[in-house]
Amino acid sequence: MPAPLLDRRSLLVAAARLGVGLAGAAALTSCGTLPGSSRTAGGTASPTATSSAGGSTTGTDADVERVAEATTLLSGLASAGRATLGTLPAADRAAARRLVRLHDAQVARLSSEETPATTPATTPDAPAGRRSLGRLRRQEASAQRDLLALATAADSGALARLLAGLAAGLSQAAVLDPLGGPASVPSSAAVPDLTGTAADGLLAQDGVDALQAALAAEHAAIWVLASLGAATSVSTQPTQYLALQAASAAHRDRRDDLEDALRSLDVDPVGSAAAYDLPSLRTPARVRAAARDLESATAEAYGYMTAATTGSLRRWAAGVVADASVTSLVIGPAAGARPTGLLA
Repeated sequence: MPAPLLDRRSLLVAAARLGVGLAGAAALTSCGTLPGSSRTAGGTASPTATSSAGGSTTGTDADVERVAEATTLLSGLASAGRATLGTLPAADRAAARRLVRLHDAQVARLSSEETPATTPATTPDAPAGRRSLGRLRRQEASAQRDLLALATAADSGALARLLAGLAAGLSQAAVLDPLGGPASVPSSAAVPDLTGTAADGLLAQDGVDALQAALAAEHAAIWVLASLGAATSVSTQPTQYLALQAASAAHRDRRDDLEDALRSLDVDPVGSAAAYDLPSLRTPARVRAAARDLESATAEAYGYMTAATTGSLRRWAAGVVADASVTSLVIGPAAGARPTGLLA
């Protein structure tokens, strides 16, 4: 029988990296172990280390150039935002300032990586009013796609994971700071076909373990979201109820896709536990907090999968990182929530 669950230590480590509360991590906790982990008698489990999923985020010359390209891209977004602040409608000025701060923080994160000297991006004179908004929105959406492309192409799994997190931050910003009104956020498609020899070019050393870990997270999410939905009134909290139902449907679809993918590799999919621990769900605010923590843990699982896969499968996993990051906000952002998207 396949091992059913993510282990407690792995979830708490993931929660700590994301700033997730212990109650939220406990919502996904059970007695099983992360697929691909090692355990000594009486000891704790830890994920199997690999050169793909761990280590430096840069190393090859190509990855150094990718870091430089991402740095220039995000610097350009910050410069564009600053250049247009004076031309924006008052209602959008504060949102634009927050986006500039986000991009400055993302550039600072990348500045710790090994990167060659970059030429500061030049920003043309900004058009006024609504045209500024349209340009900024297009630049943000384009940058999100470019970061996902860089993540997909990265030689280092750790760099792929970092870039996926930065792309997720832009998706979060489109929800929290929607310039000129709500913006559409790209959603991940179905997991790529892994039948036949296709997997050879998509799975790194720990790729199957990563798929199993993501599936374990989906099993937990489906069970926990059912409990959260049961604790939410469709009549008095219709928005929250519908958001939870939509999240549950997305998790079920991904669970089914992952199970099919693993079977196509002649691997038995990891199973679900009979039950999972839950935090207190006495108030709608606690339900929202549990749902946010759940999605953050899901993003962490797919960040691992991003690092341990390649090609179209990595692109799909990185897209799910963004989806989960956005879902955590759609369900109900915490007071003062700001986009980060960083997974570590």
